[in-house]
Amino acid sequence: MDREDRLQGVVTRRGLLDEAQKAHPGAYLNWSVLLGNPQLLPEKALSRIMRPNPITIQPNAHLTDAAQQMIMNKVRCMPVVRAGKAIGIIKMLDVFQYVEHEIE
Repeated sequence: MDREDRLQGVVTRRGLLDEAQKAHPGAYLNWSVLLGNPQLLPEKALSRIMRPNPITIQPNAHLTDAAQQMIMNKVRCMPVVRAGKAIGIIKMLDVFQYVEHEIE
């Protein structure tokens, strides 16, 4: 976020794993290993790790539009933004849970 609370980027699980792998090239790292050993993460500012200009969605968008954007862009979550400000996040898991609830 910048000084006006506008979204500047996102830090992803993949980004954290990539940074840890760069710092420890001979090690086998996955998310579970990293969770148990956070010291494997390099000392870097988030601004150097974050993915700038992430895809976002408006709060009035349809759930199917959010799912389609996440699938097309190969992401598991994306910020919900109003007037350039992040007001939430939607995850693919949220979409699946909603659909599962609707089917029952």
